[in-house]
Amino acid sequence: MSAPSPNPFADPPPNPYAPPQAGGPFAPSPGAEPFAPCPGCGNTYASRVGYTLWGGAVGPKMFTHVKCLKCGQAYNGKTGQWNTRNIALYVAVTTGIGGAVLAAIFGARFLS
Repeated sequence: MSAPSPNPFADPPPNPYAPPQAGGPFAPSPGAEPFAPCPGCGNTYASRVGYTLWGGAVGPKMFTHVKCLKCGQAYNGKTGQWNTRNIALYVAVTTGIGGAVLAAIFGARFLS
């Protein structure tokens, strides 16, 4: 009997002559900034979110909305908590203001 052939899908053994990897298992990208720890994975490196569907370009800046570079979760970079409540409040207020402006425009148009 011959010895079984090695698994071709297994990871190759580490190269003892390779230089050590910088940053350990996770090295942040060059544009990363340190923020509060991510509530999903605890990573402290994230990138700022520039535009979202719920807040355009203003909302993410108001709430320091950042995206974790390790797990991809978006959260508040100052507090390290989810922005769900802030987003709901922002959408409700901007919808109310927009509705009031539309009511004023159409009310003035139909009353005159």
